[in-house]
Amino acid sequence: VVAGIADAATAGSGVLAPLRTASYAIMSGSDIDGMRRVIGFNTEASSYGAVTLFFASSLLFIRPSRFAGPVCRLIEPVLTLALFVLCFLSTSSSAYLGIAMAVALYGANLVAQAAAASHSLEGHRASLQLALLVVGLWAAVLVVMFNPALAAPARHVIDQAIFHKTGTDSYLERMGWSRVSMAAFAQTGGYGLGLGSTRASSLAVAVVASTGVIGALLLAGFLARGLLAQLSPGGLRPDRDTNGEA
Repeated sequence: VVAGIADAATAGSGVLAPLRTASYAIMSGSDIDGMRRVIGFNTEASSYGAVTLFFASSLLFIRPSRFAGPVCRLIEPVLTLALFVLCFLSTSSSAYLGIAMAVALYGANLVAQAAAASHSLEGHRASLQLALLVVGLWAAVLVVMFNPALAAPARHVIDQAIFHKTGTDSYLERMGWSRVSMAAFAQTGGYGLGLGSTRASSLAVAVVASTGVIGALLLAGFLARGLLAQLSPGGLRPDRDTNGEA
């Protein structure tokens, strides 16, 4: 948060330069239609957006302040909001989609909590938080409807970052990485280049290009087994050994 605020407040003027000691390129001067992309300590906006989204979502859903003192409970909402704001300022399309998913999942979680414990204190808290979330979303919709000029900059940035992403330099560069990775994968006959031998813009392309068809199938099977085990009635229980005995 501190790095993001410093980067945004100084417009990348070099305050964080002594701490950026990497020898590779740091994309600190990129922007979208005049809005500078905040990168904090990271090398580019998309990685900073992913980091801030991860920490913001962790605080939002896990709520570690429940196990801490009252001071942490006061700091946690402010820190969560600051992380989401900095995530938005990264102008990363993936981060924007992640924010939308986090808000949707948080709302669904509040609905489930309110329905499951409607007569308890936790249920009342969930209902209150759900009402505040709905009011906040409606307020944003009303601002966009009745004062479009106020929301025009943010709407324009979202439009450029998501709906017109294919025309940006970032998209062209990332697609170039993926094309090179898949071309190299094809030249190996499907065996893969090896871990760390290529750089791709997506996890799927990186896994296939690096580990090949066999490695990708093994990873897919591992993930599917874990998911199906969690969905099964017994689930994965830590009190059972490999033979399923207590």
